Amino acid sequence: MRERKIRVMHVLNTNQFSGAEKVVIEVINNSSGSFEMYYCSPNGSINKVLKKNNIKHVELSSLKSKDSFRKAINSIKPDVIHAHDIRATFFSVLYSKGIPVISHLHGNSDKMKKISIKSIMYLYSSFFVKHIIAVSNSVLRDYKYSKYIYKKTSILYNFIDKKNLLNYVNKDKKTYNFDFVYLGRLSFEKNPMKIAEVAASILKIDKKVKFAVIGEGPYKNEMENIFRHNGVISQVEFIGFVENPYKILSTSKFMIMCSKFEGTPMAAIEAIHLKVPIITYPTDGLNELIVHGKNGFFAKNDSEFEKYAFRIFNENLQVQQIENELMNSEKYNEKLEKVYWNAINNK
Repeated sequence: MRERKIRVMHVLNTNQFSGAEKVVIEVINNSSGSFEMYYCSPNGSINKVLKKNNIKHVELSSLKSKDSFRKAINSIKPDVIHAHDIRATFFSVLYSKGIPVISHLHGNSDKMKKISIKSIMYLYSSFFVKHIIAVSNSVLRDYKYSKYIYKKTSILYNFIDKKNLLNYVNKDKKTYNFDFVYLGRLSFEKNPMKIAEVAASILKIDKKVKFAVIGEGPYKNEMENIFRHNGVISQVEFIGFVENPYKILSTSKFMIMCSKFEGTPMAAIEAIHLKVPIITYPTDGLNELIVHGKNGFFAKNDSEFEKYAFRIFNENLQVQQIENELMNSEKYNEKLEKVYWNAINNK
């Protein structure tokens, strides 16, 4: 019988707060009493969020630094390493000192769908990990070398603690007046220029409509230029990163997404929980989250974004709550902890 809890070292490449980081925080906050979990990443804006959640953070000077990685291992003495995404998996395999490694694929990408340094690097890493978790069927199916990892991979959809989400909504006492929103990073895979184009086409039809962009990223200037060019910049507010965007989201009529590729995005799960319909292209894991006409709409082209937007405006559409495995934290934790136990017991 063990004298201490099972120690899990979560390894992440980024120092910011976004989708994968949000998943890890949910996992740690919802873990059972049998596990002691640590968050390992470079220092950055994530520190404030971790401190607020009372999560133990062990700093990595750089994911590539062998000395820093080994120092973290010696400090934590983990029973299992949970590596999040490709780079974290690669360096965890290199520096793990025989500790079992679980790899977690949080999203899809074009480079993983073809022969590339990224896809080959992950293939190499996959031979040394105990188990692979993918957040959607499309993440596994679209990987160039999926046939080599299929047998050691399981699908584990993301989840949100609904009670905690509603608490965040109630904590925000401000009043917002946005008709629709985008919530997420302004980065390449989220297709921010297309978001701006689609939003602008909706805003041009009705000058009273207001749009909020919640998030930060390198494409903000390009988005602003598109809104200026279309003469709708006065109807748009760039809110930036906020720790609690959920009151803004919950009081909006709908959310738009135009991602090039996705896993099972946390922003979409949050919107579904808050009964905010999503208008999006039918991309990757979103196909597994959204039921067309019930909790959102799939647009085939830009004009369909407009059609569904004004259908929601005119009909004051209320979406149905779709409860399924994607939203169940208990099932998620049960499956994840089983993966940990299997990895530890089959060294």
